[in-house]
Amino acid sequence: MKIPEHYLPLMPYLIMKDTAIFREFVKNAFDAKEHFIVPDGNDGVMHGEIKNTEPETGTTPAHT
Repeated sequence: MKIPEHYLPLMPYLIMKDTAIFREFVKNAFDAKEHFIVPDGNDGVMHGEIKNTEPETGTTPAHT
């Protein structure tokens, strides 16, 4: 797998119950931008990347 050039060797990746709430918080509190969003087909997000500084932060929903 080729790692995208804009990825750093170590990046935070958060797994949580509701990524939408977290993404909205980070966008409002830190003026972050959604960089890459992969929908899950059920009005949710399978994978998301948000960015306000380097590195980007990846998020994914926890499956319980």
